[in-house]
Amino acid sequence: MKQTTGTHLPGWGERQREVEPIECEVVGSLPPTLEGALYRLGGAWYYPPKFEDDVLLHADGIISMFHIAEGRVTYAARYVETERLVANRVKERMRFGHYRNRFTDDPDVQHLNASAANTTAFVHGGRLFALKEDSLPYLIDPMTLQTSGLYDFAGRAQSKTFTAHPKIDGKTGEMVAFGYQANGNYTKDVHLWTFAPDGSLRHEIRIQVPWLDMIHDMAITENYILLPLGGYNTSEETARAGGPMWRWDPDAPARIGILRRDGDGSDLRWFTGPKTCQLHTFNAWEEGDRIMLDAPFYCGNPFPFLQNTDGSPWSPQYGKAHLRRLHFDLGSSGSEWREERLFEEVIGDLGDVDPRVMGQRHRYCFGAIELHADRSKPAAMWVMPNAYVRFDVEQRQMSVLELGEQYHAGECRFVPREAGAQEGDGWLVGVVTNRATGCGELMIADAQRLEDGPVARALLPFAAAPQVHGFWAPAGSLHLPEGRC
Repeated sequence: MKQTTGTHLPGWGERQREVEPIECEVVGSLPPTLEGALYRLGGAWYYPPKFEDDVLLHADGIISMFHIAEGRVTYAARYVETERLVANRVKERMRFGHYRNRFTDDPDVQHLNASAANTTAFVHGGRLFALKEDSLPYLIDPMTLQTSGLYDFAGRAQSKTFTAHPKIDGKTGEMVAFGYQANGNYTKDVHLWTFAPDGSLRHEIRIQVPWLDMIHDMAITENYILLPLGGYNTSEETARAGGPMWRWDPDAPARIGILRRDGDGSDLRWFTGPKTCQLHTFNAWEEGDRIMLDAPFYCGNPFPFLQNTDGSPWSPQYGKAHLRRLHFDLGSSGSEWREERLFEEVIGDLGDVDPRVMGQRHRYCFGAIELHADRSKPAAMWVMPNAYVRFDVEQRQMSVLELGEQYHAGECRFVPREAGAQEGDGWLVGVVTNRATGCGELMIADAQRLEDGPVARALLPFAAAPQVHGFWAPAGSLHLPEGRC
């Protein structure tokens, strides 16, 4: 198989091993109160792509977990049994074409759900989901990692899509989510839902957006939902010409929509600002009539495999993200936000905050940076993180855990030390790859003492399955059949 652009990322370029639970060697001391599972989801081609120029965003979903209990760590991994993968196994080849472009699929599979389910492992209401924004979730057994099938929230999510980035309110435990292109590809429909902690539906809003744009992530405050548009566009006419669904539009302004969580959508306001690519968010909160959003915005289109609509070439400058804060004045009639750059360091755009402050003002953001980066190497088109970092956005200070130049750091998750601990007092967990040996490690560090290095590492004798996003599920947070602990 010809290597597609970006497959220098660990594990993305080839079929991965499915692993029944195995015990990891532990170096250091596991925190005695840290029990639960880090669930991870990423993509790895089960069969080579139908087109050699297809993109890594289209690789098959594989879900993995590091389970911590009674002083032991076990690891397991399994491909998500999507409708797509089942259909491909029938003919032992990839039958689905360019990324999210159904016109390029084999005719006999165009009626099937084409999602790769490869973006986010997520837990809510006692259930584990494999999420990708082009489909409803796949329900996953939290112990065996077997796929149960598509899940529509007891028929209440009447949408063809569901975001890969729901948010759980840190105070109420409610899950706020949305699906864009909710009525099918190239529709402007967006459905938004609020689910109770037990997973039942509390509120739904249905809106239409003026533009066919990617809406990858979201943010919430106590009363509002923020929908950042990515800066990409598409159309049925463009898709029929071939290639991936999305094109980067350098001429379109950056846009973020804001609406009330408890409304009907009629209050939706669009704000604009300097052109950036808005893929992921950290957190948002309210200050009187103002909303603040902290997020790692890219300088432009970060994906070299998604073309610019004006034909201009991709630039490595686009792949640089900075932690920024946007200010929205809801009391003003203006439509532009004010922006400030909180740190000058270039960062990876995958990160976390203390889950207990989601929707409220926070002090800390956790993420990853690349120390001693050599921008002359081909891999330098993206940041290749080799250090974890805590950003103190109040003091504008950084604390860094240096892993070493031979490591690649995946997304980290923050785990509170205990329920009543102060914000930021807890553990940072993340999976890193030793590029010298090709092996994976679960890394655990004290989030208040990152400079001291990991307190424990759980070692694999091979590479862990690739990860885009993960989720820490504390012990007891998932529904398990009787007799399963």
